[in-house]
Amino acid sequence: MSLYKIFFVILQALTPESTMLLRVIIKNFLSFKDIVQFDMFPNAKRTSNWEHVYQYLDVSVLKQAAIYGSNGAGKSNLIKSLSFIKDFVLNKDFLDKTEIDKYFYSLLPEPEDEPIEIAIEFIAKNNQAYIYKIAISKSGIEDESLYISHLGKAKNDWVYKRVLNQVKFSFKTPRDIKDLVNRLIERNPRSSFLALNHEFPAIIDHHISESFSWFNDSLVVIGTNSTIPTLIDMMRCNGSLRSFTQEMLRNLCLGISGLDIETEEADEWISKHASEIPEKALDSLKEDEVIARMENERQALTIFSEEGVKKIGRFVFNQFGPNGYVGKMDIAAQSDGTVRLLTLLPAIYDAIKNGKTIVIDEINYKMHPSLILGLVEYFSKNKETNGQLIFTTHETSLMEEKQLLRNDEIWFVDKKNGMSMLYSLNDFKLHHSLSVRNGYLDGRFGAKPCIEDLITIMHGY
Repeated sequence: MSLYKIFFVILQALTPESTMLLRVIIKNFLSFKDIVQFDMFPNAKRTSNWEHVYQYLDVSVLKQAAIYGSNGAGKSNLIKSLSFIKDFVLNKDFLDKTEIDKYFYSLLPEPEDEPIEIAIEFIAKNNQAYIYKIAISKSGIEDESLYISHLGKAKNDWVYKRVLNQVKFSFKTPRDIKDLVNRLIERNPRSSFLALNHEFPAIIDHHISESFSWFNDSLVVIGTNSTIPTLIDMMRCNGSLRSFTQEMLRNLCLGISGLDIETEEADEWISKHASEIPEKALDSLKEDEVIARMENERQALTIFSEEGVKKIGRFVFNQFGPNGYVGKMDIAAQSDGTVRLLTLLPAIYDAIKNGKTIVIDEINYKMHPSLILGLVEYFSKNKETNGQLIFTTHETSLMEEKQLLRNDEIWFVDKKNGMSMLYSLNDFKLHHSLSVRNGYLDGRFGAKPCIEDLITIMHGY
C-alpha cells in the first residue's frame, strides 16, 4: 500500500496560531518492518475529557498521547523515527555522519532491499497542513516530497518531488534556478532538499520555508539522557520560563520554595576556583556566547558576557528545612529526578505557551510516579495549553486516572515475530467499568512482556 494514499482522511483545519503533529507513518525503520501509523485524532464518539481536545472543527486534534509497551517492543523506535526525520530535514550532513545501515529492519535471513519510508503530516503556523515524505535506501535518497494537505476535502497538491538527484517543482521555476538546484543536489546527494535550500536559498517559496520552520521550531524530541547545556542561560534570559519553573517546583511538592540564579563577576569567582575554568576559553568568550560546565549530566554553572563584563551564573535552590527554615542548595545536591524534571520543564513550557509539539522518550525516567501524574494533569487541564505532549512510559498509574488519559490518548507498541506493531486503546471495545491498568497488566491489550517461570526454567522442569 502506498504511504501517500493513507493520508486521504476527512479532517479540517485548526486556528491560525496552531502548529500540530497530525500523524506519522513509518515502514522498514528499526523494528517496524510493515507500515504502522500513529496519529493524534480523537474518537469523536467519546464525550468525556473534551478539554484534552482542540475542538476547532468537526474532526479535532488531541493535546497528548501516552505510548506503552514492554522493554524491547519498539516504543523508543517510534520516537527515533521522529528524531530521524527531524535531523534529516535540518542537517544537510546528517546521512553522511550516520550509520544508515543500522536503521533498516534487519531480522531477516536475507535482508530485503527496501527503503526506509517515513511520512509525517502536520499543521504549520499559518494554519496550512503539509505532508512531508521520504524514502531512503542504503544507496541514498530515493524520494523526498512535500505536499499541501487538503485534509481529505480535496486531492493533496504537491509542492516539490525529488527522485534520486532530480527535483521538480509544481510552480514555474526559471531554467537557471532549476539547474542550480539540481547541481546543488548532485554535489550533496545525501542531503535533504529542505536542508540544502535553507542553507543555500535558491527557491523562495513560503510552503517550503514554513515546512522547514515546523521541524526547526515546533517539533521537539527529548531522549532519556537529554541534557540542556544552556539551561541556566535560558532561565536567566526568560523571566516567564523561570517563573513557570519556580511555580512547578513548588506545586509538585519537592521541598523547594524557589529557584534563583546567582551571578558574580568571573574574575572574582575564578580567583577562588582558578583550576576549574581554562583561561583560553574565558578569553575567547564573545558577547553572544556562553560556556557551560556539566557535572553528572547537570549544568553546574554558565559563563556569559554581559555589557562587556564576564560573569558566572549558577542555580540556587531554596529548600525547606526544619521549622520553616529555608536553606540554599546548589544543583549538585538535587536528586536525579529533580534534575530530570528541570530539563523537561522548558519543553513543557513551550508546549503550553508556544504551541510546540513535545515528544519525550520515557517521561518517567528517574522520576517518581506522582511527578508524572502532576505534569500530565497540569498539561491536560491547563486552559492556556495550545501545544501537544507525546510520551512513552511504563507508568501504568496514569491509566487509572480517567481524568488524565482518554482511551484514544493511550497507544501500545507490541512485538510479534520480531516486528513491532502500533495500535491504540481506542481500537478495543471496553466496558466503562473496566480498569484499563488491570486489563493492560493482564495482557488484554498485548504490549506486555511474557515472562516464563524462572524457577521452573532454572530447575529444568
